[in-house]
Amino acid sequence: QEPNRMEGVDTFVVVRNPYERIISEYYCSSYGYKGENPDDPTVFNDWIAGNVTLVTRELHGHMLPQHYYVYDENGAKVIDHILRYENLAEEFDKLMMEYGLPIRMPPKTSQTVYRTYKLRGSENKLIFKVGDISSSNIQLINEVYARDFEYFRYPKIQSYVPNS
Repeated sequence: QEPNRMEGVDTFVVVRNPYERIISEYYCSSYGYKGENPDDPTVFNDWIAGNVTLVTRELHGHMLPQHYYVYDENGAKVIDHILRYENLAEEFDKLMMEYGLPIRMPPKTSQTVYRTYKLRGSENKLIFKVGDISSSNIQLINEVYARDFEYFRYPKIQSYVPNS
């Protein structure tokens, strides 16, 4: 067995709401969708279905459930601090203050714009929201990322509400 390189070191990880994470992955320049009609909801949902299903078969990759990085195979937490992406600046700054470190998260600049639009070339395109995820994909995400919802206390969507 490989020695634990993090032994004796305080660690933190940033986790994200699984639905929002999947949407972000779709737009990721390295791993996201690169084909035609990126703003088509059918293309978006087909991409989710294919990639989330792939995670269940291969159990590796960029979309691996986050709990694998935070908990071991026995369910024991192996990371000291869990920060939520949704409150990252506040939680990061608080953690740095706890350690007496003068490091602070830079203020947000383009994040507000990113939530509504995704810049593609010279065109602004609408970005998908959780309400654009199909009912079958909501169920798939709920199953594949079940422990992420549980361990990190993110609420699951139980029924599909279009464009919410």
